[in-house]
Amino acid sequence: MWPVLIVAYYKLAKREEKDMEKEFGEGYRRYMGRVPMFIPRFGKREAQKNK
Repeated sequence: MWPVLIVAYYKLAKREEKDMEKEFGEGYRRYMGRVPMFIPRFGKREAQKNK
């Protein structure tokens, strides 16, 4: 059952991503470039590197 739930959740997340892109445009695309979709990155953040 869990594989079905994972696929359904992924599809829902992709649909919501498209809606957010339509609403917020370029700002949201930049956000998507910095933040992973599901699994967080550990270590130094990109924003801290650019300071």
